[in-house]
Amino acid sequence: MTHWHPWRALRNRADIDIVWTRGEGSRTIWHDQGVTIEIDTTALQATRRCVAAHELIHIERGIPTNGGGVLAAREERRVDAEAARRLIPIDRLAHALAWSTNPHEAAEELWVHPHVLSVRLATLTDDERDHLAGRGAILDLFDMSAVRYYQRLLALVTTREAIEHDPMLCSRVRRQAAHRQRARNPERVGLGRG
Repeated sequence: MTHWHPWRALRNRADIDIVWTRGEGSRTIWHDQGVTIEIDTTALQATRRCVAAHELIHIERGIPTNGGGVLAAREERRVDAEAARRLIPIDRLAHALAWSTNPHEAAEELWVHPHVLSVRLATLTDDERDHLAGRGAILDLFDMSAVRYYQRLLALVTTREAIEHDPMLCSRVRRQAAHRQRARNPERVGLGRG
């Protein structure tokens, strides 16, 4: 399966110029002849990829946000969410979360900026959350033992970064783990006969 890639999408857009700047940040400039995306060459390659995706989605949506305000902030959130969804398909996210020990490591594996990963985690659909929390999908995909899978999952959902990005999912996973622990050994957790 081929994943969406911003550079491939930009290659097919003759109306968009890419201009490389040094130390000036990244932005989109709308003008009569089309659109120019300025990308800072001092940014890391994964960050440039994320910027290209973000700015391309702005152009696709056709809603400039240079005015600021509440509507511009809302549009930025929508564009962030769409860029994160396109850059991080759920199967790749599941794979990165299965083995990584922290969000920065997962972001590096996914070739995105950590902010993009945090947006992706914060905007998961209910089906995607179920997929990630679901035992069979990841176990079948990665040929990993259930014990190892849950060890890695619990290590990830107890990090400050994960809790900040999706506290409900983290609480749910921890609650399910505690329930499984009580079911396996009630005496050990103080629920047995005394």
